[in-house]
This record gives sequence, C-alpha cells and structure tokens, in this order.
Amino acid sequence: MTPAIGLSGGERRAADERSPAFARAHRDDRSAHVVGRRARLELAFERRGGRTVLAHAYVEPPFRIGRTFDLDGAAYAILVCAGPGVFGGDDLAQSIHVGAGARVVLTTQAALQAHPAACARHAPAIVHQRFIVDDDAELHGHWDPVIPFAGARLDQIVDIRLGESSRMYWSDALMAGRVTRGERWRFDRLAHELSVSIAGRRAYVERYTLAPADRAVERAWTARGAAYFSTAIVRDPRASAETVEPLHRRLAAIAKRKMALGIYGNHNAGKRPALVGFSVRSASFVMLAHGLLRWWKAELANAWTYVVRPSAAAAPSGPAAERVRTKASPLGNVNTSR
Repeated sequence: MTPAIGLSGGERRAADERSPAFARAHRDDRSAHVVGRRARLELAFERRGGRTVLAHAYVEPPFRIGRTFDLDGAAYAILVCAGPGVFGGDDLAQSIHVGAGARVVLTTQAALQAHPAACARHAPAIVHQRFIVDDDAELHGHWDPVIPFAGARLDQIVDIRLGESSRMYWSDALMAGRVTRGERWRFDRLAHELSVSIAGRRAYVERYTLAPADRAVERAWTARGAAYFSTAIVRDPRASAETVEPLHRRLAAIAKRKMALGIYGNHNAGKRPALVGFSVRSASFVMLAHGLLRWWKAELANAWTYVVRPSAAAAPSGPAAERVRTKASPLGNVNTSR
C-alpha cells in the first residue's frame, strides 16, 4: 500500500485502518469455544488539538473499553474485563500505546479475580500487558488488585517501554486471596514479572513466583504477616533518589521505633483498609489529604513516645505489617516502593 503523503498521524492511522491488510490483521477469527478465554485489547492514544484522544481501539471479549473522559488535557479511561475473572488456560493480552505528547490515565473497573483451573493438570491463566510510552508522553496506571482464589494458577507479565523524556506513575497490588473465607495464600502458584525499560535500556525488573505449597508465603522476606503486596513506580525528572529516599528512611525510622517499643501494628489490629477509590476529580485530593493526615499522625505519635513511654501491644494476628523497600535504578530516575 502506498503511504499517505502530507497527512497527520491520526489521518494516516485512519487511512491504514481502512486498508484490507489492517482488516485481515484485526479480524476476530477465534473459534467459538475460545471466545472469552483468549482475547486481546489494543489501544493507541494521540495528542490532538491540545488534548489526548483515543485514536485506535480494538477489543475482543471479555475486554471492554468505554468512552474516554478529558481530564485537564489527559484521556481518562476505564478498562473492563466483563467476565467473572480468569481461569486456567485463559490467555489475555493487552497492548497500549501512548503517542508523543499524549497524557493518559488508566484504571480498572474492579479487581482481577483468578479462579482455579478445571483440572489439576490445566495450564495457568496468562495475562500479558505491554505499554509503550513515547517521548514527552505521560502514563498513569492505577490498577485494582489481583485476587487469586484457592487453587488458582496465574502467570502475569507486564512489559513497560518508556521513551527517554516520558513520564510514568504506576501502582498495582496483589491480595492474599479471600481472607475472610479462609483463603489466605491458598492459591496453587502465581508467577509475576514486571519490567521497565527506558530508551531501550532496562531500568527495573520485578520478578517472583509464589507457590505456597512449596514455600510458605508467611516466611520472613516474603509476606510475613501481611496480606497485600503493592508496587508503586514513578518515572519523572522530579522524582530522583535524593527526593524520595529521605521519605522512605523517615517512615522506616518510625516503624523501627514502634517495633522496639512493642507497638508496631497496634492501629491495624482487627481492621481492613478503607481507602478512597480513584476518582477523576475531588476524591483524588481527598485520598491525598488522607495520606498526608496519616503521615502527620504517625509523626505526632512518634514524638509523643519520647514524652510518655507506651505500653507494649499484643502481637498483631492480621495483615498489620507492610514492607517498604526502595530500589534505586541504575538510571537514577525510577523509584519504586513495595
């Protein structure tokens, strides 16, 4: 096909999408029995007229994508998996491209539930996500947690490719399972890999496999008493090790003092997290205010222990302890917390 001359990026994409080759490449030729079990989602965002638009979308069930909303020039979109979750043998792939200068905020409608396979020898569910963020583009990914049910097997691969001048704000989470039903770390196996590259250079890799039957997840250096894993990554020129690491050291110092006094986790005993969900407007600031308020409460409580020594609390039995790690990138501008 002869390329279009003198057209904008969006016009060229529209011309390509009308071509027979594009139609053949994006034809849904799946057999009926795999619909909902093998699917792909492709999204491409572009900067047009001072705002970001969804220039291309191809979605196979159970994926769904609704309309996007303008959020101060950024495109806000909610990704939906319309099925009850993923099962052994499922193969779901997502490919998302954020073009140069575009700004995108992505989130999910609900947590991803991983169900057990139909038989013991069944393959795991596979979820593969690829994100490409071009130069001067910005991606916010705020994902609901993965909840693996008892007996579930899941392989999750996340490949993030950033341009040299791109920005990214990422947060994801893993829950121990349906804790209130006694399914704490009862899944069969969960393999997770998250990699971030910048201009083709590997900047961060997070890789682990959890198999509770082979190695208890409650061991030290894995989960210990926690019931949640969470990873936050910031790629921004302003988020350097010099600005982030002092905050982590301060939080760690407060936690260590509480452990020395025997009161670590005393505020979490018998409680479950109750955080404000992500919203495109005022609730975002409410969530930020709650976080800052809790920080200052921790500082005041820590200062008060120097005036009045508190009595030791009973050892927490629930997910009272959260682990915080800081990993410095060899490139110096990717900061992570877990």
